[in-house]
Amino acid sequence: MTVYTRRDCCCCHKAIEVLKEYRRKYGLRIVTVDIDADDDLRAKYDTTVPVVAIGGKVRFKGVVNRVLLERILEAEGKGA
Repeated sequence: MTVYTRRDCCCCHKAIEVLKEYRRKYGLRIVTVDIDADDDLRAKYDTTVPVVAIGGKVRFKGVVNRVLLERILEAEGKGA
């Protein structure tokens, strides 16, 4: 799971905290990527961070929906 983020983004911090709640149950590995360190990523995600990609596919922009997150993780066979 990849979270595209930027420093001092309160929405990004909230999204990461939500994902951490599911880390143990689903065995998630959370990788954060600072979009400000890459011009292409900044251009792509500038006003939409946090952006959460699961299995390489963007699933959330701005806010992580807990119900949808669980459905996605269960559907991808990551459930315990």
